Amino acid sequence: MLLIADVAPDAVPAWSWAILILSILVGVGILAWNIWAIVDCARRPDYQWAVAGQDKTTWLLLLILVGLVVGLGCGVTMILMPILYMAIPRPKLREAAQLPPPPGYAFGYGPPPTAPPGPPTTPPGPPTA
Repeated sequence: MLLIADVAPDAVPAWSWAILILSILVGVGILAWNIWAIVDCARRPDYQWAVAGQDKTTWLLLLILVGLVVGLGCGVTMILMPILYMAIPRPKLREAAQLPPPPGYAFGYGPPPTAPPGPPTTPPGPPTA
């Protein structure tokens, strides 16, 4: 079996090292693009997702499981998932970001919960003798 260590360094053409370095840079760039898409997806507030008519959890799972986990084994999905994220929900999310948040909305959470209605209270009547 021939190993790379068995080949003399001058026997390897210089352009093959350039291709190796270029491949590594492209791979790191695609990985960074996936991580950026995941961070962008996770940082969007829930009301933007509701206004856009998209589901945040579904897109996060798609980006993480399909984009990264499957993508590390098959590079096509690693390229495809950020493209789908940029094409489908992100334009709608950017439009939703232009709208003001709903009243009582705190970043990352929905409106504050209200107390459940209690039993009706009746005013005390006159004392009976």
